[in-house]
Amino acid sequence: MPPHLTRRAMLATSLTVAAGAVAFGFWQRLRSRAELEQPPAPPVLLPEDQAARARAVAQQHPTVQALVGSGARPDSPVQVNPVTGPDGRIVAAGVWFPFDAPRTVRATWVHPADWEVNWPPTRFVQATYTVEEAWGILVWVDLASEQVVRLEASGPYARVAPDEDPFVLRGELRDRAIQLALGAPWLAPLLTRAEPSVMEHLPGIHDRQGDLIGAVVGLQFSEPLAVSGTFPVVVKDERADWDDAEISEQTIEQKVSLVVVVVSFRDDRALGLWYWG
Repeated sequence: MPPHLTRRAMLATSLTVAAGAVAFGFWQRLRSRAELEQPPAPPVLLPEDQAARARAVAQQHPTVQALVGSGARPDSPVQVNPVTGPDGRIVAAGVWFPFDAPRTVRATWVHPADWEVNWPPTRFVQATYTVEEAWGILVWVDLASEQVVRLEASGPYARVAPDEDPFVLRGELRDRAIQLALGAPWLAPLLTRAEPSVMEHLPGIHDRQGDLIGAVVGLQFSEPLAVSGTFPVVVKDERADWDDAEISEQTIEQKVSLVVVVVSFRDDRALGLWYWG
């Protein structure tokens, strides 16, 4: 999963698929040796036979063969790391195929929508789109079935072509998200002073089951406006589920040219601000 991001960074990367996404790796939380009075425990690794089988399955995938073969890094071996499921067990292998240099790639990618609550996943998003600045391809192989359950181009600066992004709202859903944001009563004092332009590409918000439950709406003002008052602010750990988000009242006294509003399709209203500045 992506590392922790600031709200500004989340906004900047919100048009990039995957929960964004970065090159797969695993991290272990370690306290200092002085605190533990012993060396830190080694990272968890897959048995070599499992890693070898997963690597072979991933290498046989047509997309991997088509995109990695000519652009692989000869000096960098394929990395295989464990993937833990909802109950904490190791359920898959994450196989990372690095490119020799960042590339623009286009393919049909696969994302398990509900993997955080169901393993093996039962819902998938499969879509064809272009990814720019990809550093490699990440493949998840389910250890039980030896099937590919995730396939994506990734990297720290990878971005999806917005017009092709399957997670960006379009049509009636986009119109509804904008209507909810502009209809927020607590935003009215600001909107009566200036008419904002709406961010062209609005990313949807999905729960852990993969259902669309809301959206993020960016409102840009042509000139900074002085804001003074109390506003609802959406507070959520960036790795937590949106159902766990809380709304807190915060006083804002500053000039802003951009506000980002979180709207809920379930509640049919704007929940609060996600970013302002």
